[in-house]
Amino acid sequence: MQPIQTGGTIALLASVVAACSSTSVTSTWKSPAIGATRLHNMLVVAYVPTESVRRNLEDRLVKELGKEGVRASPSHQYIEDADSLDKDRVRSLVQQKGFDTLLVADYLGTTTELSYVPGTYYDYFSYWDNPYHGGQVDEWTEVKLEFRLFDAKADGRLVWTAITSTYNPSSTAKAVPKVAHKIVARMEKDVGR
Repeated sequence: MQPIQTGGTIALLASVVAACSSTSVTSTWKSPAIGATRLHNMLVVAYVPTESVRRNLEDRLVKELGKEGVRASPSHQYIEDADSLDKDRVRSLVQQKGFDTLLVADYLGTTTELSYVPGTYYDYFSYWDNPYHGGQVDEWTEVKLEFRLFDAKADGRLVWTAITSTYNPSSTAKAVPKVAHKIVARMEKDVGR
């Protein structure tokens, strides 16, 4: 009779759970003066490593904001090249187009962590019966973004911030909609209109 290899089962379950991505809002802050902020006409700017992710994130945030009744525009609609995104160009755009708020997404970084999950054997002899079904190494990836909301009508005053954390994203294309949904839902809860 073969002993039950619970260690292998636990390791397999851990790897399946690890393969699933999850996004959460890990921290927020809001200004005591937030009651005066109105979300009617917002410019969305994403400072991220690649142009395709910038466009995707800005577009998804605009879509989620639209579901909440907020008129929003992606910065790439006005400023094609991400290298041209600087404070003076954004400030000028906000003034020219009459945006009342500015939502900025900043890429904070990606960290990868390895952890070893040891195999479990009932006794010394079980190990020798099945020596190659021991432990395994799991890899965890975390991507962090910071979102900042500014009141353009109050000299660009910061009124709200939030940080998101996405674990084990299978792809950027799949992670962006989840991030956009979570951040807009949290902003609506904290800021309202």
